[in-house]
Order: sequence, then C-alpha cells, then structure tokens
Amino acid sequence: MLFRNRPTRNNSGHFRWLFYARVVDLTKEFSQLHLRDQYLDDFIKQENRIQETHNRFFGGRGEPQELILPGQIELVIERLRALAEQIK
Repeated sequence: MLFRNRPTRNNSGHFRWLFYARVVDLTKEFSQLHLRDQYLDDFIKQENRIQETHNRFFGGRGEPQELILPGQIELVIERLRALAEQIK
C-alpha cells in the first residue's frame, strides 16, 4: 500500500504536493481521449474547492487541514489505472 492505513495531514500533504497536479494532468489527458471517470472528476472538484477555501482564509500559507483518506488515494490510483487499461 502506498500510504499508511490511518489518515494523517502528512499523507494528505504529501499526496497534494507530489501527486495531485499529476492526477489532474492525467485526468485531462484521458478526457481528451474521451475517457472519463466520475469519481476522479468529483475528487478534483472537491480538492479544488478545498484549496480555494484554504487560500481565501489563509492566503495559501500552509496546507489544507482536510484529510485525504488513504482509501481515497488508493481509489484514485485504481481509477487512473482503469482508464489507462482502456487505452491498450
């Protein structure tokens, strides 16, 4: 498993810092191929709202306090993998 079973701000921050932009880029690339996943679209919308709210109140300092559960991260990975399999 990529992340520990228990959610921590460190896991969430790590994911946001290292992987979130790539998840958005990959999702956009898949959508150009007419491959979409509602869970990924909803996840990205939710994360964007969290970031916008955080920026509004804290001026972008620090990281959002909302946790991304390890299961959510694993599900993002599975959904991206499923979209990639459709290209083969």
